[in-house]
Amino acid sequence: MLRACTICGRKQEFSYTANDPRDSGACHGCGGQLKEREAAHALLSWCGEGRFVSLASFARAVEGAGDVGPGILDVCYSSPFAQQLNLLPGYQQGYFWPSGTAETTRSGDTVPFVDLQNTPYDNASFDVVLTHDSLPFIEDIDRALIEISRILRPGGVCISIVKVDWPLPDVTIELEGSEASKPYQAPDGSTWPIRRRIGADFANKLRAHGLQPMFRRLSFFLETRRNYTIIGLKP
Repeated sequence: MLRACTICGRKQEFSYTANDPRDSGACHGCGGQLKEREAAHALLSWCGEGRFVSLASFARAVEGAGDVGPGILDVCYSSPFAQQLNLLPGYQQGYFWPSGTAETTRSGDTVPFVDLQNTPYDNASFDVVLTHDSLPFIEDIDRALIEISRILRPGGVCISIVKVDWPLPDVTIELEGSEASKPYQAPDGSTWPIRRRIGADFANKLRAHGLQPMFRRLSFFLETRRNYTIIGLKP
């Protein structure tokens, strides 16, 4: 069955690998995988009020109306959203990785490093913060959530996609020392220590730092590991 990509709008039949569907099913147009298309769906539900089938159509409508559009911080080095959303004056792309610093540079970088534990932005700078797969890797998650809440405007949202165990554990497990799992191998060859496995009680952590959990959406698959879209509203 042909389905429209929620990022670029291209229609195609999506196929997925059985062992890890969230990181497969790439769109032939923008390259967005299942996990990213689900995040795009959440963003469209929030900013587009359900009126658009893709980020591309949403961005064109905002541009055509001469509107500024929402302020969006997209924290992902190779975000498939960038090509569509860079039409919006309020869109900013950054990237985070655990060993980075504000002074970190990579050859040819045009995307700035953003430390989610200490961002350079003013209070209430954005309507949306997209963190993609960052939450399991951040060393001080409490500090990061406080910072995300600080830079969100009232009524803004943080949209995070994470890989979780299924059934979803009741408790978030912090991993340290010998308990740490095998480091994640990033596309650029670097390794990231996985610092936590997120459980259902992560909603309480959002509340503790001024973010009201709105909804969490799972992939439509029954494999051991599944995609989780966490949305926190800044009241």
